[in-house]
Amino acid sequence: MMPTLARLNPFIAPMVRRVSQADGVTVEELQPEEIEILPPAAILPGQIDRVTSTDGLSPLEYHLQSLTATTFRHAPVLRKMAKNAIVAFDGFATARHSRRHSNALFAQVLGQRLASVNRLRYCHEGLASRHFGHWLTDAMLESLIDGPELGHLWMPAPSNWPHATQYQQILDLPSVGADLVFARELFFYQDFGQGSHKRARYARIRRAIHARHGAATGAECVFISRGNTGAARLIRDQDRLVDELVRRNWTIIEVSTASLDQLQTALCSARIVVSMDGSHLTHAQLSLTPGSVLIVLVPHDRFTTVHLDYANANRISAGFVVLEGSAGEGYVVNWDEVMRTIELSTTRAGLMPPAE
Repeated sequence: MMPTLARLNPFIAPMVRRVSQADGVTVEELQPEEIEILPPAAILPGQIDRVTSTDGLSPLEYHLQSLTATTFRHAPVLRKMAKNAIVAFDGFATARHSRRHSNALFAQVLGQRLASVNRLRYCHEGLASRHFGHWLTDAMLESLIDGPELGHLWMPAPSNWPHATQYQQILDLPSVGADLVFARELFFYQDFGQGSHKRARYARIRRAIHARHGAATGAECVFISRGNTGAARLIRDQDRLVDELVRRNWTIIEVSTASLDQLQTALCSARIVVSMDGSHLTHAQLSLTPGSVLIVLVPHDRFTTVHLDYANANRISAGFVVLEGSAGEGYVVNWDEVMRTIELSTTRAGLMPPAE
């Protein structure tokens, strides 16, 4: 196929699939389905009763069940390959198969200059293009499945995510700079499970971060201030809370102003991290050592346990404190509840399986 004709793929593929189920995609299993037994998440009695709703990305029932689950099923890791694909920020398409994150793909394939490569590794699923945390846990983790022998890397990040570029430098992950690419062979992945294959890649990232930032000695207890990043989840009277934590010799990190060097220098030596729920917690997921404690402060009306899966994969003991309040007036943190949840999480850490 001529590269210029591939611009029509997003328009053609849906019509072709109506008359043929063959999508032209080859599949290779890299890790079979796995099942493991883990201790339930750390959460105080009565906390679940505060929960009123979730963030809308997944059903509330899923998150509530995750809190008490002890059996975790990890989906297989699959490598897929398709030929003659056009790739843009909002998805890709061959003549018989497409993955569209938004309708913007149609305009992107027509209105941008086209680069051409023989092989391309596509690490840019839908949520990774919208949320920095998913870029780290989905795209960046996928990018380590294969190396340059399977082609250039497609893993774009918005320009207002400066930490993304720094992580790529730490892990030596240069990606294609073009906005639109034709790939004669496109490799993409199923990698949403948190099994042994992904745990090995998490460990590789952790080693790289500690090699660069782990020499300094810092406080064992860190509070990450979310600030005004992302959706509004402000803590009511946070200044007073921060003053109290400083008196207790905690390190305070303001994620909206800290460089990645400052963040990871503090987090590499931490054993306990507390913060409001959000993508910024992924910084801690990548560097905390197995056996550490991560306490997630979750608003009652945006309740999610997404960080439980990541913490389990990294053998970090996760605890959850459900906050009452509102986005407009701020959410209320009861520090006594946080401390008791830290105690529960510390006990849970001793029940976690060893790191691989």
